[in-house]
Amino acid sequence: AGYVKLGYPVEEYNQMIKELYATDLFFKVPAMDGAKKHLKFLKEEGHRLVIITSRHDDEADIANAWLMRKKIPYTRFFNTSDMPKLSIVQKECLNSYVDDSSAKLAELAPLGIDLVLFDPFGLESCNDYFRAKSWKEYYEHIKALSSAAPR
Repeated sequence: AGYVKLGYPVEEYNQMIKELYATDLFFKVPAMDGAKKHLKFLKEEGHRLVIITSRHDDEADIANAWLMRKKIPYTRFFNTSDMPKLSIVQKECLNSYVDDSSAKLAELAPLGIDLVLFDPFGLESCNDYFRAKSWKEYYEHIKALSSAAPR
């Protein structure tokens, strides 16, 4: 069985995404429930929100434009075509990282930072990381870590 994303063979999924990026329809895709609200809370509480994408350059530019149009708060935006994800995380001194891929989290495990699997649809079977099913759960996880951290 081939790798499947959201129920589609990966090649078919990638082609659909590429076609979606080529249209204005992409900008009509809403943000996930609670994303803007809870990321805004984190930013207001002093957290740096660094977005690292593995999209191709043109797709990364469109994704960044989508974030701005939806007014999703963030501090910095990186594309891994500029630098590997591990290097970006180290350079930015991140102490927590969230991704929807357990494979991508595994690449960062040697850093010893907080790794969060964002899996709202329950598609990942990996249990090696804290699993957030919503942006609210992610926010609460970060709040708990912040309150437990030494001052």
